[in-house]
Amino acid sequence: MSPLRKLLPYITRYRRAFVLGLICSVLTTAVTIVAPLVLRSAIDSLAVGVTMQKLVLYAGLLLGVGMIGGVFRFWTRRLLIGASRHIEYDMRNDFFAHLQTLPLSYFQANRTGDLMSRATNDLNAVRMMIGPSIMYSANTLLTFTIALTLMIAIDARLTLWSLVPLPFVSICVKVFGSAIHRRFERIQAQLSEMSAVAQEALGGVRVVRAYRQEGPELERFRRANQEYVDRSRGLIMLQGVFFPSMSFFLGLGAMVVLWLGSRAVVSGRITLGEFVAFNAYLTMLSWPMIAFGWVTNMLQRGMASWKRMLEVLDTTPAIADAAGVSGAARAIQGDIEFRDLTFAYGNGVQVLRHISARIPAGTTTALVGVTGSGKSTLINLLARMHEPPAGTVFIDGIDVRALPLSVLRGALGFVPQEPFLFSDTLADNVAFGLDAHGGQAGRDGRVANDAD
Repeated sequence: MSPLRKLLPYITRYRRAFVLGLICSVLTTAVTIVAPLVLRSAIDSLAVGVTMQKLVLYAGLLLGVGMIGGVFRFWTRRLLIGASRHIEYDMRNDFFAHLQTLPLSYFQANRTGDLMSRATNDLNAVRMMIGPSIMYSANTLLTFTIALTLMIAIDARLTLWSLVPLPFVSICVKVFGSAIHRRFERIQAQLSEMSAVAQEALGGVRVVRAYRQEGPELERFRRANQEYVDRSRGLIMLQGVFFPSMSFFLGLGAMVVLWLGSRAVVSGRITLGEFVAFNAYLTMLSWPMIAFGWVTNMLQRGMASWKRMLEVLDTTPAIADAAGVSGAARAIQGDIEFRDLTFAYGNGVQVLRHISARIPAGTTTALVGVTGSGKSTLINLLARMHEPPAGTVFIDGIDVRALPLSVLRGALGFVPQEPFLFSDTLADNVAFGLDAHGGQAGRDGRVANDAD
């Protein structure tokens, strides 16, 4: 499935807001297009004779057009950008929920700072692609189509000359758009690198200070930060050429219109009011062309970021409930058995070899051994933090792989050898793991004290 198709479920969830927002965008464009028509009528009418009644009439019309357009523009932004915020909320929840399903080995292979960058900076770029880019794309397409039609109605030959520079604008968008996409991908990758460096330094601050490594860590972060700045400057330089290039070609079109249009007015082919309206529509065309480049930039950034998020979202959890396993609650007595358990991590080195033991329910057992002998691994296999081989670890005679994860882990509790405190009260840290609905999973479950 293409990355774009994977976005559709999020968008269709708020299709009503998108439809109403697009309707408001159409009305906004329609009202905006009316303003030059009022201006044309005002100039042609005032050229015949200036009266207070005419001034009040046309001023009132222009004010009314501006106010009505402002109302529709407000609702366009309120609906479309509001929907993109809701999608961002859903995506962030789904991203975090998916991270919760991934095994410990995934977090050992991927740095926390990089995952945090994808959940924040990349997600924001995706939101910009879904919300503002859709809004500006609709506005740009409608404005360009209607304004061009009215320009042709005023003077087709003058319109043709004014459009001569536009193919050059399209060439700029094509050439610079792909380059911007590549550079933004490199920037996002470096931002993840910088976030990972900062997270590691702050997470291991006690080790850093104990070994007096503040200086090297500062230098490591400075290098990552400098690389991020250098890559960002490269993108800024590219954009600094991109937008002025479009403005230059659009300015050429305006110069041609000023020269040929003034001659058309003098010859009587068009009126002065039509010439002013034509220039107003040409100005309206300038924004769609500039917005087209901006939207292209947002789309390139958003798609690059969405692909980075999909690298995480498409990762299949290595440890999950087997097909057909029911999550219904069942009583766990606590009879534990290991049957010829042999286990090795990804490097292939066996940590446990042919372990067989039975721990009856209600008894207390101590696991004793030197550091690295596999005590922690044994506990992690019991809780399926790592997946044990089939037919090797049992609870109440049932293979732990056949038990729902929620039931299995809800009946277990252990004190890790590397404790972690959440940024919360002491009471909440002590009570962490207790069932939210008043159950006794954390207090009545078997506790394995895992301390080397």
